[in-house]
Amino acid sequence: MDTVERLLLTGRTDELKGARAADPEVQELLDSVPFIMEKIESAHRAAEEGEFRDVQAQLDRRKLAGSTLKDGANPLHRAAFMGNTDVVRYLVQNFPDTMDAQDRNGRTPLHYAAGSRDGEHVYKLLQKAGARDDIKDKRGREPQYYADHRGSLRYTTVSQQSDSYDDSEDELDAGANRRDSHADRRSSADGRSSRVDRRLSVDERGSRSASRVSASGADVEFTEDASDAEVREIETAFEKLQRSNATSLLRKHLTPEVLEQVKQRRTRHGATLMDVIRSGVENLDSGVGVYAPDGDAYTVFAPLFDPIIEEYHAGFGPNDRQPPVTFGHPKQLTKVLGNLSRLGKYVISTRIRTARSLEEYPLNPLMTETDYIDMEREVVKVLQDLTGDLAGTYYPLDGMSSKDKKQLIEDHFLFKEGDRFLQAANASRHWPKGRGIFHNAAKTFLVWVSEEDHLRIISMEQGGNVTSVYARLVTALVNLGKHLKLRRDRRLGSVTFCPTNLGTAIRASVHVRLPRLGRDRARLEKECARLGLQVRGTHGEHSESSEGVFDLSNKRRLGLTEIDAVTEMYQGVSEIIQMEKDAKK
Repeated sequence: MDTVERLLLTGRTDELKGARAADPEVQELLDSVPFIMEKIESAHRAAEEGEFRDVQAQLDRRKLAGSTLKDGANPLHRAAFMGNTDVVRYLVQNFPDTMDAQDRNGRTPLHYAAGSRDGEHVYKLLQKAGARDDIKDKRGREPQYYADHRGSLRYTTVSQQSDSYDDSEDELDAGANRRDSHADRRSSADGRSSRVDRRLSVDERGSRSASRVSASGADVEFTEDASDAEVREIETAFEKLQRSNATSLLRKHLTPEVLEQVKQRRTRHGATLMDVIRSGVENLDSGVGVYAPDGDAYTVFAPLFDPIIEEYHAGFGPNDRQPPVTFGHPKQLTKVLGNLSRLGKYVISTRIRTARSLEEYPLNPLMTETDYIDMEREVVKVLQDLTGDLAGTYYPLDGMSSKDKKQLIEDHFLFKEGDRFLQAANASRHWPKGRGIFHNAAKTFLVWVSEEDHLRIISMEQGGNVTSVYARLVTALVNLGKHLKLRRDRRLGSVTFCPTNLGTAIRASVHVRLPRLGRDRARLEKECARLGLQVRGTHGEHSESSEGVFDLSNKRRLGLTEIDAVTEMYQGVSEIIQMEKDAKK
């Protein structure tokens, strides 16, 4: 049995022709060779052609990810040679043991990427993922040799190997950088094939492909193939939560029933439940306790996210939808907003920020160093084209001069690597690569690149002119939206790392002096909660007040429009200031 399986998974089926076995199970496996080879070839063809979903569907057993054809190349070799970045990223994240596998000429996927005209980006991706660059092929050449002679390797397509094979040529044979067109060939699925699939996954947790239709109308695919070790880690984390006195939304809504439902799930980018809950488990004083490692996580782990979102966002249930983007008409803004400074010298400054994620990248925990660098390059190009009072300068954190750093610190613009909550969620990986700060000449418009979210877009100024600050933000968002493909879900709105920012992702805030109300923090928080406001210290979330100055902002982001979110802050703060005035009497 083991011999037959080994020949199957290494493309040596010619040695099985005419073979018969006395053992009925072995004979059943021999009879199923054509079905299994069709499945293996389909997986290799999908990797070769860059068919991401087909790769996921076909590689539903871990052993198949390491399968080879006659040339000894696995699916990662093929995707690397063809420059199929999404497929390479998926295979590296889910099947890292295939990264240094060698074909019959001793070449790894890194050799393939190095030698292909289409593989330069993939070559860097594999290097950052940890692929070894010191492995020599049978000619004694490391991958760098082929990078220096890019285009020198040629490639045998899956179709050519399935028809005939000639391995007399030491080079990768024929068809350089060419994608053949093939009909979509699905593996036959009769009883014998399914039983063989199960046999190929002996001692492994089986992977079941599944999908759930998101509110955006797209099929969000996932598998249920978390390893035994991953599931044990998740179950241990759950037990820690249950023993704790944590009061987080994670602790409340991760019930045994929900755990059982989602503990084996994995998103198409490779995220498991542990990636969602890690920060809340390591920081038992978390208020929420969950983050989304990629945009699909909100759908894949919906049994956990949905009740958390519903409780935090004032009853926004699974059947509710975020309204369309509504900034409000510029001429009408002064009717619903205004200048809080008219109420007295209470408001020190006003700041409105929002968050955006780019469609083609996962969120922080799953971003590679190459992702960070590529996304930074894409975003900076757009920022540098801004005009008028939005025009400004970009300052990358990587290699920042001491002079620029000193100035940004003085301006309170420089963001740090992340607090313990974000670091536990793996939001600070590859720091400071791909991170940076853009601001205009007047220092009233600011963009943080790859802090907590892909983009944090901020408008601010001294005083309480909410109308002016909001109008500037809207102008910037409209401009950026014309040139960047931003991720938006029809149900959840703007997709963000933290579920508290979903929807509008708008946080409209003021720094306000409350010397009397501030003496009783508990009462202040109670009144603010009634008005839909959140209270923070002046140094951000989880910080204390300084000299009676508080940061007050709208709590709701989801289930209302952008203009409504800002209006809630404006009206709520107006009432708090009036209460502060009354307290003087």
